[in-house]
Amino acid sequence: MAKGFGKVGVRTLSETREAKVLRRSVLKHFSQLLDPRVERTRQLWNKTTHEVCFYISSLAADAVLLSRAIRSHWSIENSLHWVLDVTFNEDASRIRKDYVPQNMGLIRPLCVNLLKREPSRKSIAMKRYTAGLNNDFLIKILAASAVS
Repeated sequence: MAKGFGKVGVRTLSETREAKVLRRSVLKHFSQLLDPRVERTRQLWNKTTHEVCFYISSLAADAVLLSRAIRSHWSIENSLHWVLDVTFNEDASRIRKDYVPQNMGLIRPLCVNLLKREPSRKSIAMKRYTAGLNNDFLIKILAASAVS
């Protein structure tokens, strides 16, 4: 049971019947193929939600290892999307035409990584704002990315 931010959650990890059948019949030589199913039930103040997520993994069938891998993946994924939304207001983007959405989908995370590599203690949003106003700071951000 996980608690935090006013939420109480229960996660269970299991393998689906379909994955077992698939592994026995079609994918015999993939002995480590696993299709974990994670069920989450969360209670957030007065609302309870139930969610089922499916994952395909080549990790060994170890529930603790799989649980850690899934949670680790989502913590990284959520932190990147949160930064993109806060820094670039990505969720409100109205870019829809041609290849611009795909291009921006590549450029924004690249910019986040460049801004993170700049060593000052400013927030990513403040670094972005400052780089827009100050060309010297922009060059400093770009130069910091060249140093390994």
